[in-house]
Amino acid sequence: MRVDASRFVPVLVRFADDPSRAETWGRLLSLNPDGARLILRAPIPVGGLLLLDFDVFGDPFSGVEALISDPSLDEDGYTVAGVSFRRTEQRVAVGRAVRRVVASELPDDR
Repeated sequence: MRVDASRFVPVLVRFADDPSRAETWGRLLSLNPDGARLILRAPIPVGGLLLLDFDVFGDPFSGVEALISDPSLDEDGYTVAGVSFRRTEQRVAVGRAVRRVVASELPDDR
């Protein structure tokens, strides 16, 4: 899957189930208060727990706990998966940031 880097949110991915595994970078293809759609180069298991660090137009999020669902490999070897945010307070905070972006008139200079 070709991803236009300027259109998607970069995300640092840490593997909570395997702290010895090296962190990696990916992109959030979509984001909502309950979770996201994630693309990355590393394989990830269904039901695994990730810790995500990302920024939504100036609102930083660190250590967002995300459970993996529906991982699949695309034709280019990237893993695409749904993730659901596990902690209520993190879902609420992400929801506020998403609503602020949607409600604002941020310039889209992409």
